[in-house]
Amino acid sequence: MERIPKEYYDYFDNLYRKFDRIKAAVDIVVERIVGGGFGFVAREGADKEKSKEAIKLLEEFSEEVKLPRLMYEIVTDTLVFGNSFTEKVSKGSKPIAELVRHDPRTIAVVTNEKDELQEYVKIEDDKIIKRFKKDDIMHIKNNLIPSLGKGWYGRSQIEVLVPKLEEKFKLKKIPSV
Repeated sequence: MERIPKEYYDYFDNLYRKFDRIKAAVDIVVERIVGGGFGFVAREGADKEKSKEAIKLLEEFSEEVKLPRLMYEIVTDTLVFGNSFTEKVSKGSKPIAELVRHDPRTIAVVTNEKDELQEYVKIEDDKIIKRFKKDDIMHIKNNLIPSLGKGWYGRSQIEVLVPKLEEKFKLKKIPSV
């Protein structure tokens, strides 16, 4: 199991919360990505009646799972922590009845000996408290700068600012991964 140390995530969470300019920069990007809202459109050449029906279902689902709010959280997690993890919960005949965001500090990737994704696990107090099938988690990672570990995790976008912050504010070094 490959896991990013909680200290790495805490480091960037603290920078996000402590430095107003960092928080503002992240929040502006999040707002630009999801603030204008979003809509659903049919593929070019798709059947119009089926498309209308599908779009209506997607809009209802979006409202049901509070997708606009969730998108803010997902994008913020991806920028601050480099990763976001959202569980797709099925109920009855609904393949996706609910979407549950998980704090990136609590989720780890489990791979096999060939480094192929097997599952995700939720960890609290260094104990696995829940296992997820790999298809039950949407893992979005920031790949704008080289990924962490064996490539299963993204990096915090804030990391590019750290050398200047360390110099100016005498910050601790980024915890090693």
